[in-house]
Amino acid sequence: MAAQGRRVLLGTVTVEEAERLKAVFERKMALQGLVRALADMPTRTSDELYERLVKDYGEVERGIRQWWEEIHRKYQWENPPEATWSLEFSTRQVTLTFPSEGGPSRP
Repeated sequence: MAAQGRRVLLGTVTVEEAERLKAVFERKMALQGLVRALADMPTRTSDELYERLVKDYGEVERGIRQWWEEIHRKYQWENPPEATWSLEFSTRQVTLTFPSEGGPSRP
């Protein structure tokens, strides 16, 4: 696992915004659990379910990307390509994490 770099607090989203992403994220976790369960199923059944899971997972990933795009447009927070955004659901705070090396230095 890569070491996390410097983290910058960008701001806080609304309760509704955080709940919307949390619902999509929980759906993603459930789909990942189903994929793991497919290993124990007969091939024909698992093939059919796998196709459905791939479709659903793609929709979930699109939903997550759209959420972040909407948040970026609304709040105009910085979004450097080398960093990643994250949301802490309990506080609704959005942070930007830079890789261990190469992130901009700030006092």
